[in-house]
Amino acid sequence: MCFNQRRCQQKLFGSLNYVQCDPCQSIFGPAAYFVDLMRIIDDKITGKNNIPENLKLDQRRPDLKEIPLTCDNTKDTVPYTQIVNEVIARTIRGVFEDLSKKKYPRKLPYNFYLEQIRTYLGELNTNLADIYQTFHPQTPYSKTWAQAYLKLSPEEYKLITQPLTEPETELKERYGINEDSDIIETLTKRDNFLKHTGLSISDLETLLYQNLSSDEITSGTANQFYINKKLSGKKYLYLNNRGEIKIIKPDSYEETLNNDSLDRVDRFLRLAQKLDWSFTDLDWVLTSIGVNDLDENAIINVAKIKQLQTKIKLPLDVLCSLWYDMKTIGQGDNNNRPQDIFNRTFKNNYTLQGQEKWNNTDGAENGTQWTFHIENSQAETDK
Repeated sequence: MCFNQRRCQQKLFGSLNYVQCDPCQSIFGPAAYFVDLMRIIDDKITGKNNIPENLKLDQRRPDLKEIPLTCDNTKDTVPYTQIVNEVIARTIRGVFEDLSKKKYPRKLPYNFYLEQIRTYLGELNTNLADIYQTFHPQTPYSKTWAQAYLKLSPEEYKLITQPLTEPETELKERYGINEDSDIIETLTKRDNFLKHTGLSISDLETLLYQNLSSDEITSGTANQFYINKKLSGKKYLYLNNRGEIKIIKPDSYEETLNNDSLDRVDRFLRLAQKLDWSFTDLDWVLTSIGVNDLDENAIINVAKIKQLQTKIKLPLDVLCSLWYDMKTIGQGDNNNRPQDIFNRTFKNNYTLQGQEKWNNTDGAENGTQWTFHIENSQAETDK
C-alpha cells in the first residue's frame, strides 16, 4: 500500500522526471507553488482562525485567485506600484463616477474616461477638437468643438453655463460649504473666501480690482467687470478694512454679498482656471465680445479667441484691440508705467519716437487730432 501519492505514481509509471517542459508549466514551478500556497492559506490559516470577514485574504486581495497561471505571468516582473494602484482602484471601485459628479474643489468634476481618450489621442498627435472639425466641416465652430478645444468636460461645461435651479444648495456644493452653514455669512469673511476658492491674497485683489488705479476704483470702474455686471449703478465687490468682502457703490454704504455675485465669481474662476488666463485677461476678452452671461455663444467665441491667440501669439489685450476698442482702464497707480494698452502705446516715451504724448486734459482739439490719426491708420490698414 502506498501512503504517498507521488511515490505511488512512481511505482506505477516509473520516474516522473523524464517529461520535458517549460519551468513555468512544471509542478515544481512558481505557478504550482503559488496554487499550493493559496491552498495552505485557505486550509491552515483562514479556515482555522477567527479572522474578521473584511480582513480575510480573499477580501483584501481578491485579485490573487484571478491571476491566469500563464508563463507570462510567471516570468514577467510587475512593478510594485502597478499592483498597489490596481488594488486601490478595485477597492474604491466607482470613485471615477463620484469624481465626475463632485463640484468642489474647483478642479472637479473630473471625467476620467474623457481624459483617457484625450491622452490616447495626444499620443497620436491629434485631439478631439481637430477630429470634430474634420468630420463636421459644415459646422467647424460648434459647441462640441468649443468644449473639446477648451478641454471642458460635459460636467464642467454645465457648471460654467447652466443657470442655477436651487441657488442656495448648488452654491454650497460649488464652494464646499456645509449644508447647515450660511453661505453668505461664511464667504463674506476674507479668510473663509480664500480657503474655499483656493485663491491667494494677491489673487483676490486681482479678482476684485485687476489693474485699476485708486482713482478708477473709487469712481466705480470695477462695475464693468464680468463679476459685477449684474449689480446696479456703479456697484462692485470690494474688500473692506475689516477683512470682509462686500458690495459697495462709490460714496455710498456697503451691501451684503448675494448669491448672484457668488454665482458669477464661481463661473468666472472655473473658466479662468481651464483657460489658464489671468483674471484681467479673461475679463477683457469677455468685455470685448460683449458677454454679460456665460452661455453657449460666449464659450464658442472664447474658444475661437484662444485658438487665434495660440496661432499668432499676441498678448490678449493687444489681440482684442483688433476687433474692439483699445483698453483704457486698468492704468495702475504708476503714471510713468501705465498698464493698459492705450496708455502703454500713447504715453510711452520709448514708442512715441519724439511725438507728443497723448493727454486727455488738452481738450477736444487734441482728442480729435489723436482720433484722426488712429482712424487714418485704420484706413491705411484696411487698404
